[in-house]
Amino acid sequence: MRFFHRRQYSRYGEAIVEIAERHRDRLGPQITDDIEVDCRHGEEEIAFELLIEMLYEEEIESPPDERRVLQELGEQMEIPEENMFFWPEPIKRSAQES
Repeated sequence: MRFFHRRQYSRYGEAIVEIAERHRDRLGPQITDDIEVDCRHGEEEIAFELLIEMLYEEEIESPPDERRVLQELGEQMEIPEENMFFWPEPIKRSAQES
């Protein structure tokens, strides 16, 4: 029987962890676990930036629906556009955002 309580993630954290888990085999368990811990501690921005950076460094191309989720998360968390890079090319924010 487990006696510890796993903190529920925020909406952002849940999406970030889900995407990291989807790519666990390429990101590796250490990075995936770091992302999960950051989200559990309310550090979603740090987890998001780590996820984006590692997806890019590992040349992981997210499917279009996942890229949309990542873009929306970045915009909602007010991550600067220059920190939003995707493999193979960056997604441009809509003209409305400019």
